[in-house]
Amino acid sequence: MGGPWYKIAIRVASKASISLAGCYLAGITYSPKVWADNLPPVVTAQAESAAVGSSLSDQAASSPKAGSQDLSSDGFEGRGFEGPSFEGPSFEGARPAANVTSIPSVFDNSHDAVQPVSCSTNAPCGSCDACDSIGCASASCVPWWAHRSGGFGELLYLSPGNSDLIYATEQTGPVGAPSPTGPIGISNIDEHVGYRVGFIHAHSTCSSLVASYTRWDGETTSVLQATGNNVLNSNVIHPSTATTGAASLQATARQLANFQFADVMLRRVYRSSDCGVINWNAGLRYGNLEQGLSADQTVSVGTGLTNVTTDIDFNGFGIIGGLDGMRHSTHTGLLVYGRALGSLLGGNWQADYRQTNQFGGGVIANRYDDYRVTPVVDTELGVGWQNCSGCLRVTTGYLFSTWFNAVTTRDYIQSVRTGNMLNLDDNLTFSGLSLRTDLRF
Repeated sequence: MGGPWYKIAIRVASKASISLAGCYLAGITYSPKVWADNLPPVVTAQAESAAVGSSLSDQAASSPKAGSQDLSSDGFEGRGFEGPSFEGPSFEGARPAANVTSIPSVFDNSHDAVQPVSCSTNAPCGSCDACDSIGCASASCVPWWAHRSGGFGELLYLSPGNSDLIYATEQTGPVGAPSPTGPIGISNIDEHVGYRVGFIHAHSTCSSLVASYTRWDGETTSVLQATGNNVLNSNVIHPSTATTGAASLQATARQLANFQFADVMLRRVYRSSDCGVINWNAGLRYGNLEQGLSADQTVSVGTGLTNVTTDIDFNGFGIIGGLDGMRHSTHTGLLVYGRALGSLLGGNWQADYRQTNQFGGGVIANRYDDYRVTPVVDTELGVGWQNCSGCLRVTTGYLFSTWFNAVTTRDYIQSVRTGNMLNLDDNLTFSGLSLRTDLRF
C-alpha cells in the first residue's frame, strides 16, 4: 500500500499539531491587549522554534529518501487529507507585530485614539477628559458632560434689592416748618439663607428632565428713637391723618419678603466639545412672591399707637427657557460654569394697605388687584469641581434673580399715600452666593 500505516499516521498527526499551534500563536499575536513585541521570551522562542521545526519538516517531507513512498500515489490525497486546512496559517504570524499588515476588525484598537465627543456618536472621552492618571479613558467611558440621573441640593445666601423702605424721619418739631435732623428709619432686609432641591431623570447622555423647587425667606425689624427735643415723622401713615406729633418719639417697622419657584424643564445639549458644553433649557414654571410690612408709631396720646400693615402677593404660571454652559478640565477636575434663564409668569398681583389706631379714629384701607405678565431673569456664574466618574459635582457661584414689572412694598405705599395707582411697575432683585452639590449615577 505504500509503507507501514503507523508512519503515515505519525506524519499526518505531526502536520496537524504544527498547524494548530500556529493558529494559537497567531491568535496571541493579533490580540489587542498582548502584542507580539511584548510577548514573553519563552513564548517568542517557542514560536520561532516551532517555525524552524515546521520548515525542516517540510524540507524533509519534500526530499525523497531511500525506501520512502509517495503518499499521493497511495491515494491519501483523494481521501481528504489535503482538503482540510492542514496547511493552516504560517508560523510567521507569530513573529513581531511589525510584520502584521492588517488586524481583524473585532480587535480594532482605534477606540484608544483621541476622538471628538458629540451627541451623534458614542465616541469615547476626548483628550481633555481622558483622566489619564485614573484610567478613565476607555471605550466605555462616557463624556464628562453626559446627562445622568440623580439629585441635587443647593444653599442660597441672598439679599433682596430695591426693597429698602424709609418708614420714619427725625425732624425738629411737630409744627411750624420742621427741618430734618439726620437720622432716618430704614427697613432693610439683609442676607438670608434659602435653598433649592431637585432631581434629574436622564433620557440619554444628551438630554434629561429636571424638576426643582426653590424657596427663600427674609425679614428684618428696625427701630428708630428720636433724640433730644426732636420728633419723628411717619413716611407710611396716610397724610389725610396726622403723621407726627409731640408724642412721636419712637417708630418700629417689621418687613418680610419670600419667594418660591417650582420648575420642570427639558434640558438638552446644544453644542459640545472635549472640554466644554452648552445646554438649552425649556419648560414650565410656577412662581410666588410675598411681601409684608407692619409699622407702628405713636402720633398722639389720644389715638395711641398707629399701625400700618401692607400685604402683597403674586402667584403666576408660565414658561421658562435659557442656556447653561460649562468648561471642565478632567486633569484637575476644576470647572467654570454660567447660566442664564428667563421666564414669563402671568398672574395676579394683589396688595392690601390698612391703617388703624389703637384708640379709635377710623380705618384707612386700600386694595389693589392687577393681572399682568411678570418677566423673571436668573443669571449665575461660578466655579466648581467634578470627579472623573461624574458622580459627584460641587459648584459655587454668584447669582442674580430679577423680577420685572413687579409691585414692591415701598412703591405701593407711596401710591396709596399720593392716590396714584397707575405706575406700580417696579423691579425687585435677589442676589448672592450659591453652593450646590450634585449626586448622579
